[in-house]
Amino acid sequence: MKNERFPMKILFSTFVFCMLAVVCAGKEVVWKTGGELENWKALYRLKCVPAKEGLRLTSIGNDSAIRCGNLQLDPQRLNVVEITYRAWGIRSRTHGQIYYENTLGRFSDARRWNLPSMIGNGEWQTMRVTSESLTEPASWFKGGTVTQLRIDMQDEPGGEIEIAKIRFFHDPNVRPAKSMTEQLDGPVWPRVKPEFYPLPEPRLSIPYFCGSMIAHPRDNGRKAVYYLRRRFELAGKPEYALLQCAADDSATFYINGRKAAFSPTWERTVSADITKLLKPGTNLIAVEYRNDRGAGGVLADIQMRFPSGEIMKLGTDADFKAADRKFSGWADENFDDSAFVPVTVQSPPPAAPWTKQLDYLDISTRLQLLGVTFDREKYSAGDTVTMTVRLKGEVPGLPTAVMLYPSTAAGLELPAQEIPLTAENVKTGPDKEWSFSAKYPLPQSLKSTRFCLRIKTAWEIDRAPSAGFDYVSNRTASGVENITTEVKQTPQGPRFHLNGQMVFPAIACVPRNSGPDPMQLDFRLLFPVGDWWTGRDRYDFTAFDLAVEQASKHYPDVKFFVQVSTHPPKSWADENPGEMALTEDGRISRHINIGETPHSFSSKVALEDKRKAVAACIQYLEHSPYAGRIAGYRIIGGHTAEWIGWGYMDKWLFDYSAPAQKAFLEYVRRNYPDTEISRIPTVAERLARPEGTYSLLDPERNWAVIAYNRFYSDSIADMLIDLCRTAKKACEGRKVVGSYYGYTFNTSGSPYFQVTGHYSLMRVLKSGAVDFLMSPQSYGIRHLGGTMGEMKPFKTIADHGVISIIEDDMRTHALPPMWTNNYDQTLNAAQSLGVMGRDLGIALCRLQPLLLYTFYGKYHSEFSFPEMRPLMRDLRKTGDFLLKKQTGRKADIALVVSEQSLNYLAYERKYVRTGGRRQNYNHTGAVGNFTEGALRLTGPLIAGQIDPVSRSGAICDYVLAEDIANHLDDYKLWIFTDCLSYDDAFLAAVKRLRARKNTLLWLYAPGYYYNHTGGVENMRALTGIDFRMIPSAPAEVRLPDGEFLGIREDVLTPAFYVPPQPGVRLLGNYTGTDFAGFAEKREGQSRTLFCGAYRFSAAFFRRLASESGAHIYIDSGDPVEANEGLFSLHARWEGRKTVRLKRKSDVVDVFNHRMIAENTDEFSFDAPLHSSWLFYIGTDAKAFLDSLKRE
Repeated sequence: MKNERFPMKILFSTFVFCMLAVVCAGKEVVWKTGGELENWKALYRLKCVPAKEGLRLTSIGNDSAIRCGNLQLDPQRLNVVEITYRAWGIRSRTHGQIYYENTLGRFSDARRWNLPSMIGNGEWQTMRVTSESLTEPASWFKGGTVTQLRIDMQDEPGGEIEIAKIRFFHDPNVRPAKSMTEQLDGPVWPRVKPEFYPLPEPRLSIPYFCGSMIAHPRDNGRKAVYYLRRRFELAGKPEYALLQCAADDSATFYINGRKAAFSPTWERTVSADITKLLKPGTNLIAVEYRNDRGAGGVLADIQMRFPSGEIMKLGTDADFKAADRKFSGWADENFDDSAFVPVTVQSPPPAAPWTKQLDYLDISTRLQLLGVTFDREKYSAGDTVTMTVRLKGEVPGLPTAVMLYPSTAAGLELPAQEIPLTAENVKTGPDKEWSFSAKYPLPQSLKSTRFCLRIKTAWEIDRAPSAGFDYVSNRTASGVENITTEVKQTPQGPRFHLNGQMVFPAIACVPRNSGPDPMQLDFRLLFPVGDWWTGRDRYDFTAFDLAVEQASKHYPDVKFFVQVSTHPPKSWADENPGEMALTEDGRISRHINIGETPHSFSSKVALEDKRKAVAACIQYLEHSPYAGRIAGYRIIGGHTAEWIGWGYMDKWLFDYSAPAQKAFLEYVRRNYPDTEISRIPTVAERLARPEGTYSLLDPERNWAVIAYNRFYSDSIADMLIDLCRTAKKACEGRKVVGSYYGYTFNTSGSPYFQVTGHYSLMRVLKSGAVDFLMSPQSYGIRHLGGTMGEMKPFKTIADHGVISIIEDDMRTHALPPMWTNNYDQTLNAAQSLGVMGRDLGIALCRLQPLLLYTFYGKYHSEFSFPEMRPLMRDLRKTGDFLLKKQTGRKADIALVVSEQSLNYLAYERKYVRTGGRRQNYNHTGAVGNFTEGALRLTGPLIAGQIDPVSRSGAICDYVLAEDIANHLDDYKLWIFTDCLSYDDAFLAAVKRLRARKNTLLWLYAPGYYYNHTGGVENMRALTGIDFRMIPSAPAEVRLPDGEFLGIREDVLTPAFYVPPQPGVRLLGNYTGTDFAGFAEKREGQSRTLFCGAYRFSAAFFRRLASESGAHIYIDSGDPVEANEGLFSLHARWEGRKTVRLKRKSDVVDVFNHRMIAENTDEFSFDAPLHSSWLFYIGTDAKAFLDSLKRE
């Protein structure tokens, strides 16, 4: 919670200090009923009155608070706070804080205690908070006398609370609080100077919004509603006033308390005549805007024309104020808005992340259209059309521009083109008549059609300038000779082959929103221009023709991977309402991306129509003149095009449509014939918590939920498989086909992850329908000092002959500054090279292709900065050298995830603080930090292992538990994350592992489920250790040496402990209990470890890997990756790095093209903070260096 609501002068002038000073000598201070507790007063957004048993807090709004001042607290030995309270009607999860003022400064986020969630059952509770919850312990213990305290019992509105006692005291058993640096697990970052890639200077004077995108300063991308307002003065009433506006995600605009307009999106300008709403004197514009997720804000512009002809403009700017709660009368002119705070001002569209130029009308210029003519009536492909537009009225200021929008009679819209208006192409005549000419080069690839050119200007014209002509195609069937691409399995893994030759495919998108980038690559991902699926059995494939033609102008020699969307057109939904995915109450999801049609994944109608569309599309492309430039096809569908289930992360759960109901019952009869399931479980049944096991579903009572979770993933996987097979057949097996799927490591960290549908990866791999699978990076850890991560179990995917591709969409300094939700945008070339060098190094070490995916950018893409060109050149040359050498990769650690086990977990949406802090830069170069959080249980259990393992100094593969029986590789350390369920094949594989020389680390509840039953006896059968279950325990284990493992603010429900037993050594107890949560069993040469907690440090994994016999390349805690010929490091800390090699080798610094060591098994180098390094290691290092230098 940001403490930015009120200037402190308002606090001092509005609220009175308590007259009774409270002095503490360092032992204890207590406020209790009937005495000092009454010194606490309401600060804001609640009512606070004394009651019989304490202070009663009512009328609670957002971020409410009580305060006690005139204190003299010596905090040096006060390390515990206890609050005795009871609450009614509050939310199931609350967030609160205690703020303090001392000699360091006033209330701020750097000076606070973080409170746990309250319990709202109406019974008295004692909330105990230790100094471990302090944001910055040093500011409490060493910040001098505390003079004021403020308690925010909850950030959320609603409910009632009574407080009976507040007590600060010293407990000698509380561990010393970690400093912020210790919580950061890294150095404190320095402030940097932003050096964003310069945008071109505007060449033309085009009328546009005079305002900026404004937002509430606390708009952090979470779903919320905000309120903005500003007064302005008018000397008289305008004769005409126009409001133009847009909002992310939506907004209602008010003028003088009356509704003026509603904007449903930032992508389209909404206009409204507000003349009647304005008056002489003081006026008010007020905005209520809603942000559902991501970047948010409001853009508005008011133009007023007065009888004198004067034009006055008003735009959204820094003079607006904001609030995050709805006050009564907030949109009225006379409302006291002193509680409102200044807004955040951001660049308007088309600045990132709003990368679209909006329409805008300038009322200062009014024109009459006299006519539109062409220099001829018929044109052939490739001709240049000259269009002349005749107008009457004042000529706008030159130079300026208009936009030309071409389209075909079939409704295909081609990319718009800016037409400059200068003294050279504007001709003036008598009586204010004037004209301009626009030249438009016609594409080569269209079929014969009627063509239309439409001019859009920023001025008022009585009718739109547009006209048509005949377009004659000269398209022929001849073209580039077709090619063959395929994926072949090799001893080193699957490899991409072009016409029989093995190649390393470095891929980047053809930028959709910007000009070309400078990277010289052999492959590009291509998107069609516009929609190609226009109706039932109706397609317009010229969308692909145009895309290839335009891309070929900038990239004449590349091969294309073509994206084929399987989203039906909007008309399909209207024609097939019974085939749409529905919520339980019959609603269709509205929280989807533009262009998505949320059909049921069980709909046979949808599948058949998709088959026909995909087959028709690819057959057309394979018979096109450019078929020889197409290397493969990416088949997309589902939410965000990544085959994710509809409503993912939404509060509505899908799918209750008739096709889904029917398909589910057929699925149950086919797979579970002995069960009695008659319908899809209700939302209440899916969200219910099992008694006694809470987080773990009961197979007996919750089998319908478990079965539906499996069914939903299978139904999505089956549609993906079917359509990829269709694509394969359509191209006669000549091209590779793939898609997105298998985000097992990351989607499990999101609310309601069961509905992502990504937990049937083995089904997809065994189908043989895909040649490659893509996924983005792990977003939560890709920041500076972090690692690239991977959402998929890439080693399992490779073992099945499928190439795993990482989609890299880092936001770099090549974009304009992203003010909110900047996705860890880098601020200068050094930072961009740091993260991109890290990502390229990791991809090469894993022998995985990398796709550079562009999201933003009007003038250039994320990867347009000049330094990317040599970086990508090194990637290509290094990849080719490794392929020719047949370099392999041998990891010592297996990070194992079970996709089927996730179906047995209760639906979860609560987040917990994991105990760490993370830093980030804002667009100014200033450094902020925030408490890290994760979805309860599965977030830290699975995805939470990626970062510390990557920094252990050893090399790790990501593996699917369901496949280890068939690919039981020789790892030294196996980390079993969520392996709650198992079958006979998995059990047999684990028994073979327990007979080997290696270490098995089991987390939380290993093997709880077997053969549709749950119990600790199943856990013993899998691990060889006897367990007991208890209702709950802290999610933290304390070791005898004082080290802690786990998350101190979370609770395991249920928890599993190891009782004393022969052959098992108990290593640590759950904090504050006598129950062993960490234990070890040795069997011959194998070592089995169990830990009920599941958050570990990089040092813990390094020590464990070393004890297991893994090779530790480095001890520095930096993210590293390696194969038999490369070593990659990203500097989380600056300083001297020493790398230990497996054998004596020569060493080449790849990015700097220099030999740094010869015939050595250890080398050192100095690494600046956040720099990235890639080293070639081998006895043929000179040959490698020569290959890098060759053009």
